[in-house]
Amino acid sequence: MTVAAIVDTVARRLAQAKLSQIEDRTRRYILRHFADTGRAPGLSELQRELQLASQGDAAAILTRLHDADLIV
Repeated sequence: MTVAAIVDTVARRLAQAKLSQIEDRTRRYILRHFADTGRAPGLSELQRELQLASQGDAAAILTRLHDADLIV
């Protein structure tokens, strides 16, 4: 798959998902965290960094991103 095809696929998935602001912030944070550390952030990291009320909120966002095929 070419880079252009990947960009198109991600753009299409993002448009279809209609993410909330916090869902998109979470997605971006996860991508930056992977680039910076080589690993996924934990629920407690997501909760703290995104100022979420609970780890359950973080888990719900992760489920939404997974269901939209934006994270694996």
